[in-house]
Amino acid sequence: MKLWKCCTGYVIIDIMGKYPERLVNRCIEEGMILFDCERREGAVRACVSADDFKKLRRIIRGSECRVRLVSKKGRIRAAGALKRNAAFVTALSVAALAMILASTRIWAVRVDTVTVPEEEITEALSELGAGIGALRRSIKTSELTRVLNADTRIANAKVKLTGVVLSVRIDGTDEMPEAKSNEGAANVYADKDCVITYISVTEGRAMVKKGQAVRAGDILISGDLSDIKEGYWVYAEGVVYGETVYRASFTAEPFEERLVRSGTFQRTIAFSVFGQELFKGRPFPSQELELLRETRLTCSIIPIVVREYAAWELVPELTPDAPEGTEERARLSAQEKLDRILPKDAKIIAVSTKCKADPDGSVTATVTVTTVEKIGISRSF
Repeated sequence: MKLWKCCTGYVIIDIMGKYPERLVNRCIEEGMILFDCERREGAVRACVSADDFKKLRRIIRGSECRVRLVSKKGRIRAAGALKRNAAFVTALSVAALAMILASTRIWAVRVDTVTVPEEEITEALSELGAGIGALRRSIKTSELTRVLNADTRIANAKVKLTGVVLSVRIDGTDEMPEAKSNEGAANVYADKDCVITYISVTEGRAMVKKGQAVRAGDILISGDLSDIKEGYWVYAEGVVYGETVYRASFTAEPFEERLVRSGTFQRTIAFSVFGQELFKGRPFPSQELELLRETRLTCSIIPIVVREYAAWELVPELTPDAPEGTEERARLSAQEKLDRILPKDAKIIAVSTKCKADPDGSVTATVTVTTVEKIGISRSF
């Protein structure tokens, strides 16, 4: 019954004046339907349909009562809102339709790998028809897993499809490939400065030992075995780990650039569907949103919330920073520089940070990281 009332639309009224009950009885005699009637101090509150509400003007003539409109419910309220915001509702419908269509495709590919480059994995997925924009129903995770596991560099691949996100986890293998002596002679060279922590030779002869410091370009495993037999060369192979040091510095000025409001703003609209907010526009590259109004569309099957914001333009402004803040910014920036050059498969064993205050108030931070990682690159000679 409540749902039917909302669908047809009704209003809540207060009948006030002398003998309001008589006016209620007269309305019933005229064939009107009043429901949820209740007696209040000096008035009778009731609900009446939209069509019957129009008849009240004729019935109250000559009576000593007056009628006050309390609120509109159901279809009446929704129709008014739709009429006032026709363009708004149209844009909302288009946005909702776009979301429904977008949910049928893949819009993000996340790859967790330490051995095989991420670019190779995403390229392989694209060739298999599982790139960004692919239809979700065409994705077979079992087939993708089988193809990825066929790579000898991958010990175990796991592919998972969650909503519009395709997640891939790659576990590498430390197993050395079979000997490639038939490909010609080669040495294993150090590809960076380090201190050897582990060496295991599969083919060839070890030229360094544990604890020895080497430079980039030094021979780690030699394929030249001509001292055993003249003209005897092999394709040198093995596993070598080394302790490597990485260092990065950054100087932070005693002024911090902060974003502040310029005083300019524009109104913008956002739609929230299933908790996901979509903006109709972004007036400024950097902005701060201030909520002005929020409206829930009760006439829609989909839970939709419409929000109107004031988008304030943010512009950079230099402000003096405390010594502690300057030092912290220097530390964080130095760490970010180091993270960009640090190999993903490196195992960090030590981290140290040193800060130096300069006479002009700036601070220079130096971050040093010691890692253990696989080194060595095969190259023909």
